[in-house]
Amino acid sequence: MRVLNLFLVFLFAISLLCSTYVYAERKDPMAFLIDSDSVIKTYVADIKNSSGNNKIDLKDLKDALENVLASRPPRKFEFSGRGNRTKFKIVENPSEADIAVNTLITEYLWTEDDPVDMIVGVPSIAYDALTKENYARMQVVMTVNDTKSGMLLWEDSLKATITDKTMAEKESYDRINERIAKVFIRELFKRSEMGR
Repeated sequence: MRVLNLFLVFLFAISLLCSTYVYAERKDPMAFLIDSDSVIKTYVADIKNSSGNNKIDLKDLKDALENVLASRPPRKFEFSGRGNRTKFKIVENPSEADIAVNTLITEYLWTEDDPVDMIVGVPSIAYDALTKENYARMQVVMTVNDTKSGMLLWEDSLKATITDKTMAEKESYDRINERIAKVFIRELFKRSEMGR
């Protein structure tokens, strides 16, 4: 019985080592964002909206995403000295693209009363509760697909918020579109760098 238990422990240890090795060897599908000096042809698909808010300017959000991708500057990694010179070239036809960016708006909220945030400390909570500010929030599900293979390269649910005393509802749409585009590019590259 003791020999059987030792054998089972041995098999379990071997299986853990093998799965760790396989996981470590798996290549991040978004590694090309870090390792590439190339131009990636990018198609930004028409935005889909399931939020129930028909006032959102879908074309403006698409333009914001295209602009943030096309204007992303090259950067140099501080410790390695390697530069990331990945450039995105926006294309109008998905058949010309290397990757496609898809966006589904799942929520849009604008209110004159900023919800009370999760803040630590009684004075901070009291100040937040007593301060009246306009508030906008957008949540989206974004995907990046390889257009040649159809493989899903990246997917995430993203949220952007804006709080401003003078922001009117009409103004909030343009501002939240710009904010969610910046959140997208930040999260896309953050995940890619972490996956290395």
